[in-house]
Amino acid sequence: MNLFKRSMMPKEIKAVLGVLDELELEFTTPVFKVVREPIERALTKHQERILQEMQEGVSARSAALQLIANFCRMALSSGHNHIYRGVLNSTGEQFLALFDKAVETNLQLGHGDAELAAAQKECVRNEIAEMG
Repeated sequence: MNLFKRSMMPKEIKAVLGVLDELELEFTTPVFKVVREPIERALTKHQERILQEMQEGVSARSAALQLIANFCRMALSSGHNHIYRGVLNSTGEQFLALFDKAVETNLQLGHGDAELAAAQKECVRNEIAEMG
């Protein structure tokens, strides 16, 4: 995202972008760059919804982790990262690992509960099994 666009965004959205910068260093996986671009577009396109969630108490870190998990889930359920039905290719495995790490990290922050995290992981794995 260019500097001019970033400077025009609300401070909450800038905070989420800052967290993405931190998470890119923390989550050292090549697919992070693949996920980051659509997340930045979503932050621009859906600013009001994200701002509302943050005003309701969602932290910038949690918002970034939720966006990462959502985009990984979309990539995994698309069928484009499979060798064949139910079997991920290496990129798909990286998306799954990033999804799991985002969900677990958000859980450690106190957002959601263990049952919800387990249900999310199970749902993604069911989608993987059906796609490809």
